[in-house]
Amino acid sequence: MLKPELILPGGSPEKMDFAYMYGGDTVYMGITGFSMRSRINDFSPEQLEASVKKAHEMGKKVYVTTNIFPHNSKIEAFRRHIKWLSKVK
Repeated sequence: MLKPELILPGGSPEKMDFAYMYGGDTVYMGITGFSMRSRINDFSPEQLEASVKKAHEMGKKVYVTTNIFPHNSKIEAFRRHIKWLSKVK
């Protein structure tokens, strides 16, 4: 029997901690510039990387959102971001 997965927003390191504290299995987050919720997501690249590591140490999952269509002038930055995310795992 499949168990439902509780996915909650983790808009900042503090919000991520609360999401897991209150039973979340997974959080979703992004960083400014590459997320539709960029005004709500309060992660620097360094904070995002540390938060993903912390979540994995807790046995939790993280989904990093990149739900934008970059303008032509931002495509190369978006490619670098995706390459960086692949290293964060």
